[in-house]
Amino acid sequence: MKHLQLKGNNWVYVRSVPVKLKSRLGGIKGITRTTGTSDIVEAKRFRDDMDAKLEEMMSQSLGTRYTAELKEFESLSDDDLAGAEYLLEQRLIYAHDVLGDGAHFTKLLDTANIDEPTWLALKTALGNKAELPSGYELGSLKELLAIFLKGRDDTPDATNKFIVATDRWLRFLGTSDCNFLKSSTKATVTKFVDHLAPTLKAGTIKGRLNCLGQLFQYAADRDEDYANHRNPFRDIQVTRIKKGESVDSYEFMEDDTLRAILDGMTVESNKLPAILCRHHGFRISELFTIMEDPQKGIIEADGILCFNITRGKTKAAVRIVPVHHSMLDVVKELRSGARPLCRSASSVLYSQRFGDSKRRLGLPRTQSLHSLRATFITLAMQVENPELMVAQVAGHTSGQTMTGQLHHKGFTTAQLQAVVH
Repeated sequence: MKHLQLKGNNWVYVRSVPVKLKSRLGGIKGITRTTGTSDIVEAKRFRDDMDAKLEEMMSQSLGTRYTAELKEFESLSDDDLAGAEYLLEQRLIYAHDVLGDGAHFTKLLDTANIDEPTWLALKTALGNKAELPSGYELGSLKELLAIFLKGRDDTPDATNKFIVATDRWLRFLGTSDCNFLKSSTKATVTKFVDHLAPTLKAGTIKGRLNCLGQLFQYAADRDEDYANHRNPFRDIQVTRIKKGESVDSYEFMEDDTLRAILDGMTVESNKLPAILCRHHGFRISELFTIMEDPQKGIIEADGILCFNITRGKTKAAVRIVPVHHSMLDVVKELRSGARPLCRSASSVLYSQRFGDSKRRLGLPRTQSLHSLRATFITLAMQVENPELMVAQVAGHTSGQTMTGQLHHKGFTTAQLQAVVH
């Protein structure tokens, strides 16, 4: 008769308050409620309703590993679940023999090499609702990120911005994982910004802070201890350490410079995206968009093999770009799936790899991956291609005059191919 006691003619619901609900329930240690009935069936229904309410409150602060473990256990058959319980209980018996009577249960778990979320999830799956130990409500940053991303419907690039931001935070802290809420203080975030400032643009740093700020708020909203905690990633001033570092334009990149950067990239397949950008004037994000579906991203238009960009930074970014003659075989392999674009999973991660190699050469900020786009446009203009034609290939708004904006209807695929060649 768990949580039920018969007092007089009525059943009474009696239960100790789970540790992580004490502050939410005003600090009380226990709950005593009369069921108002002597009927045991009605009393059990009352108990189950009360348990469900407490479990719902507790679920808002459950560790993410517990949640993942519970999902795994709930997918098992009854026999497999009983077998899992038997194995863990045998470990606990061994641990008890080692430690003797009086050992704290968490110490028993450590000695038995059973982590708390596994045990708690198993007991929950078996219907024996276990109370969550104090301090386990947060989970790790990596677990938090996995749950956060699972509940969103982001593009691959948007998803990887969160992955890169958390990776940079952990690298800054010098650890493989951390308790995110506890590690995120205003002073630490300020040092993090100072750490990033010498190598990243202000806009990029703000993007990192925005991602981490969203993660912090997501976690804080699910932990009562941080319900009114100020988000340390908000309202941070991002300025450059040295005056004059702002990148107003990207310099032309000589082929020898590009080769040196690519030679510094240890993964051979990671060289291809930069080469494609150099020959076609892509923004790096556009190239990864194309490769989300190569069959649709690489097409034939008027008998000419072309890249088909269906979304981008602006309306003008939606366009086709004829493939450079030297890259026809490579692009056909990309289209058929015979060759991957590169090892990096997103344009954000690729830009980071390219930037790391560039910085090792001591190149200035004005020499970057985006310089390849500037280089392509510069060379296309130097051989006297019409500006409107170059703009159409590069995905820029076509012309500032009324003629360019309203009356020009674009160029043929063959004409555009001349710009790329």
